[in-house]
Amino acid sequence: MKSRKTIRVEEIKEKLNKFLAQSTLSPDFRQGVIFSLEEILWQTGNYKGFRYLEKHEVPEGQDAGIIFFREKEVLDHTQENCDKTRVQYC
Repeated sequence: MKSRKTIRVEEIKEKLNKFLAQSTLSPDFRQGVIFSLEEILWQTGNYKGFRYLEKHEVPEGQDAGIIFFREKEVLDHTQENCDKTRVQYC
């Protein structure tokens, strides 16, 4: 079988998005993954932004990337006490 010389960027993005959501390793480690993924996406013309993950998208006991709440009929959010490495790339 002939070995491949290229990989699909979409495949890498999917795998690293899953890692960023599920990992219980340190935020510093996830920041390294974020830096690498962003570099790949920018260099290949595939960067389309990101969003912060909510509480239900991260492991139990881990901080979310953003917290949404409703105050006086207005939906609002905060990043206080949040983990900014809990992201998903589009």
